[in-house]
Amino acid sequence: MGANTWIVLGVLALAFSGFAIPYGFYLRGESDKAPAPKPSVSAVSHGQKGGITANTVSIENITVIQSQVQTKRSQKESGQSKPDENEYDKMVDQWANEIEKVLHLTDHKVVVLNFTDQADVITDLGCHLSEALSKKLSNKAIGFKVQDQQLFFATIGKKKLATLSQTNSEERYIIRNKMGISVVVTGTFSLEKNLKMTYKIVEVGTGRVISTQSV
Repeated sequence: MGANTWIVLGVLALAFSGFAIPYGFYLRGESDKAPAPKPSVSAVSHGQKGGITANTVSIENITVIQSQVQTKRSQKESGQSKPDENEYDKMVDQWANEIEKVLHLTDHKVVVLNFTDQADVITDLGCHLSEALSKKLSNKAIGFKVQDQQLFFATIGKKKLATLSQTNSEERYIIRNKMGISVVVTGTFSLEKNLKMTYKIVEVGTGRVISTQSV
């Protein structure tokens, strides 16, 4: 390659660099002025099903799920809800006071049987109510005695019992003669508006109803 050729190439390179370098700085300046790209939001959905509310947002292939679970616990028996604890305790205490008035200063030994709903079914709530009443009545008893429920059911070999009519002659003999129980308390409860109960105090030997009352 001759000298003239190198001279020509040098001139061209100098001319190109004089254009390329300033133009490169210009492009970089323009890119610095451009706003930063915003993250893309592909979907926003709001849905509610079965008490769960979910918001789903997809941002640059990252899905964020926020769930709020709203629950309301209730126990329903015979299509109705269990009373709150304040009403529960207040009503059971009232029942115990009324029964204590009837048995006050007597020599009876009483056991509280399981309560039934209006369909004459022994429910969990009926069992809880009768157990609570038995304990409150035991604390209030003056003169008469209250048989422990668990010991009673264990002795006669039954898990649940609502009335004496559900026992046979042998079981009634054990209740009356071996355990010394002279009267039983039976009850039916309802929850139409407020917690209410109709109870009976029944003699074991004769089946006679000593007292019945709705409270």
